[in-house]
Amino acid sequence: MTCRRLAKKVIEVNDIVGKDGVVLLGTDATETAFKSASLVDFKIIHIAAHGFADTQFPERSGLVLGVDPTSHDDGLLQVREIIRLRFNATHGCTVVLLPLIRDSYYRQKVSPEAPRR
Repeated sequence: MTCRRLAKKVIEVNDIVGKDGVVLLGTDATETAFKSASLVDFKIIHIAAHGFADTQFPERSGLVLGVDPTSHDDGLLQVREIIRLRFNATHGCTVVLLPLIRDSYYRQKVSPEAPRR
C-alpha cells in the first residue's frame, strides 16, 4: 500500500470514529506528539508504522515515528517507553493495534525473501 493510499485509509477511519478521534499523520506523527497525547482518553489506539525488533534486548524493540526537532525524543517509540505510558484501563480493556509495515526482523527471521518496499 502506498503512503498516499494509507493516508486516505487513516482519514476514512477517522471519519468513522468522528470528532473524538485524533489523527497524527505525516510530519505530525512524531514520538513526542504521541507520548504527549492524553492516551487515557482513548479506548482504541491504532498505529500504522514501521517497526524493528531487537532479539537480544527486546525492550529496545519499537516503532519508528517522526522526530520533533524541538524535543529530545529520537522518533523511536520503544517497548521500554510504551510500558511507562498510561492507557485507559478503567473503562475496560485497552486495545492497542500495532500493524507493523514489514519490519527488518520479519525479513531476516521469518521471510528473508520478502520484498523490500
